[in-house]
Amino acid sequence: MSAKMTWVLMVGLGLIVGLSVGCNKPQAEEPIVQAPEPEPPPFPESTVPSAEVQPTRPVVTTTPPPPPPPPVETAAPPVDTGTPDAAARKATPAPKEQYASKKASSSGRTHTVKKGETLQTISQKYYGTTKNWRKIYDANRKQLAKGPDEVMVGTKLRIP
Repeated sequence: MSAKMTWVLMVGLGLIVGLSVGCNKPQAEEPIVQAPEPEPPPFPESTVPSAEVQPTRPVVTTTPPPPPPPPVETAAPPVDTGTPDAAARKATPAPKEQYASKKASSSGRTHTVKKGETLQTISQKYYGTTKNWRKIYDANRKQLAKGPDEVMVGTKLRIP
């Protein structure tokens, strides 16, 4: 190795050591000084509204209504005395009997289709639900040859 090369290595090594030591040296931080916030100007008292006494509403108290009387229990069902009221009760069938009587007497019913009606609306009218439209369609396939969506005004349908 030549003297020149040794000298370059020494200088380079010195620079590296010097820079690394200089980087590790802690730097003194300058304290951050904040300027004090200025005091807001005083509120002018001429703009403060004067205290006025507000009238108070009178408190109205109401008593709740008394509870309804308890239901009166009857010991036995009413006896048939032959009055018109008793006859009306006999003529009104029980709920299950109502459904059975509708089916029995419904075989001769017909319906003439009006403007805006569909099989579902007709089913709602006669059965109380739109789900029975297929019964009406099946009973009237000849009149509804184009399909269940093509119901012509004036068509007479049999209601099963």
